[in-house]
Amino acid sequence: MKRLLLIVLPLLLMVGCEDEKATEEEQVDPLVGVYNMTSVSVSIQSNPVQTLTFNHDGSNNYVVMILGDPDVYSFQGKIDGDVANEGGTWSSTGNKLSLVITNTTMGDPDTEIWDFTLSGNNLVMTLSEPETDTDWGITMTYNFTKE
Repeated sequence: MKRLLLIVLPLLLMVGCEDEKATEEEQVDPLVGVYNMTSVSVSIQSNPVQTLTFNHDGSNNYVVMILGDPDVYSFQGKIDGDVANEGGTWSSTGNKLSLVITNTTMGDPDTEIWDFTLSGNNLVMTLSEPETDTDWGITMTYNFTKE
């Protein structure tokens, strides 16, 4: 009887631990992943509106964005030949993606709130900045494909 108990008891403990582990696992945010830019467009709200589009070409126009878990991100590549590197943290609520930029070659650290849609492996991010006394308003739209 002792021998049977020594065999059955460890099995029961293992099954109990596996059930506990499964309930403790958190769901991974569907945004987590590696994204390759397919295109970016910038609309300058001048009169008339000017739109610049840059398609991925692997040398002058390419970006890899990583939305990691836990909530860190990096954005690296080139747009129109200019180096574009930044990193920081991210979060999402509804269709808003917040990027807290702490490390950048494209300006000062900042927080940006992008509108986004994720449909299958396609991520579209749009950011609009209003016109100021010194700058035209702009709307940027990035199109990415998730690896």
